[in-house]
Amino acid sequence: MSSRATESASQTEVAVEERRPAAASPAALGRLGPSDVLRLQRTVGNRAVGRIAAATQRRSLQRASPEERPLVGKPEGGKTDELLDFGNVGAKLQWDYFDRTLTIYTAKDGPGGGKAYQLVYNDGSPEELATRKPEELIQSAEELSPLRAEAMEYLRTSQGKFQETEGERETRVANAGTGRPTLCYQHTGAIATVLSDGTEQGMGGMDPRKGAMKGLRAGAFHTLESHPNGPRPGDIVSYGAVLPPAKGKTLRQANFFTVLHIGIFKSRRKTGEGEIWTVVDGGQGKFEGRQETRERTRTFTRERLEVSLPTKFFESGKNKGTPSGWETEEIQCGVLKSKKADAGQSADDKLLRGWLDIDEYFGGGSAPADLSGVNNRVFVGNAAASAKP
Repeated sequence: MSSRATESASQTEVAVEERRPAAASPAALGRLGPSDVLRLQRTVGNRAVGRIAAATQRRSLQRASPEERPLVGKPEGGKTDELLDFGNVGAKLQWDYFDRTLTIYTAKDGPGGGKAYQLVYNDGSPEELATRKPEELIQSAEELSPLRAEAMEYLRTSQGKFQETEGERETRVANAGTGRPTLCYQHTGAIATVLSDGTEQGMGGMDPRKGAMKGLRAGAFHTLESHPNGPRPGDIVSYGAVLPPAKGKTLRQANFFTVLHIGIFKSRRKTGEGEIWTVVDGGQGKFEGRQETRERTRTFTRERLEVSLPTKFFESGKNKGTPSGWETEEIQCGVLKSKKADAGQSADDKLLRGWLDIDEYFGGGSAPADLSGVNNRVFVGNAAASAKP
C-alpha cells in the first residue's frame, strides 16, 4: 500500500498530537469521552481513514462475511492488515475492515509511551467516511495500555495463519479422542508467551482461571458479576456451556465448569440485539483440516440462567474447599451466539465464564494473589487452590 497520499492528508495533525498529546478521559475501562474522540478523529482525519480503506480493501466498510474473516492466500496464507507509518512522527495506523476498527499506535519512545487508541466505526463506504461528521462515524473509542497495544499487534500479525503443519494435522486427527480437541488454547498460550517475555505463565491450557491461580494472580480473572462492563481489547476470554432447561423449568442452565473454548477479545460494537464482539480465535476451520487463527464475531447478550451454586464443602484432607452440596439460583449471565461453529464443535450458544485481564495479570496491575477473582458466587469452594501455584 502506498502511504504518501494518506500521509499528506493528516501528517500535520498527527505530528501536532504526538508533540502535544491530550490527557485521556478518566472514564471507566479506558473508554474516551466525546472531546477525546474528536481529538483522535482530527488526528487521523476522515479523509485519511477513507483513503486507507479504499487503498487497502477497495470495498465498502461492511464485512465480506458477517461472522468470520478466514485465512487467505493459501497454502501458507496469512495476509494481515498493513500498518500505515507516519515516518519520523512514530505513529502507526491499522485499519481492520472486518470489525471496522482503527487502531492508532504511538511510538514507545514518544510522548504516547507505546499506548494505542482503538476507534470503532459504524457502517459506511469510504466516501461516507470522508464526508460524515466524526460523531456520525465513530461508535466508541478507548485508550489502550502499552501492554494491550502489544496484544493488538500480535493479533494483527497472527490473524489468518495456520497453527500447524500438515504433518502435525495428520498426527492430531489420527490421535483425536472423544473430545476432538482443537488448537484454540495454542493461540492464547502464544500471546501469553509474548506478553510475559518468553513464558506462558500458566496460560497454556483451556482455563485462564486456573492459570491465574497457578500464576498467583487469581484476582486478574474477572466475571460479569464483579466487572459488568466485560472484557477489553487483548483480554483472554473463557467460554462455558449453555444447557437446555431442567425438567419442569423454563430458564436455560449455565455450566461454568465445562470449558468449551478460549479466545482473545478484540472489539465490540452495539446492535439492536445487544453487542457484536469480535474475537481472534485459534482452532478455526474444519476439525480434519489444518487449524487456523481467524477473526470471528459473536453476538453478546445478557440472559437470566439457572446456575448451580455450591453451599457445602469438604473440610479435611486434600478435598478441603471442594463443594459437596449445591443449590440453584437465577443469575444474569453473558451468552455468546454465532451461526459459525468452532472446529470440532457445534454452533450452540456459549456461556461467558469470565476473562483474564491482561493488564492485571501480565502487567502487575491491581490483582494480587488473593481470592477476589477466583472466589465468587459461581466459583466458590476453591480457596485452597488459589493459595498455591
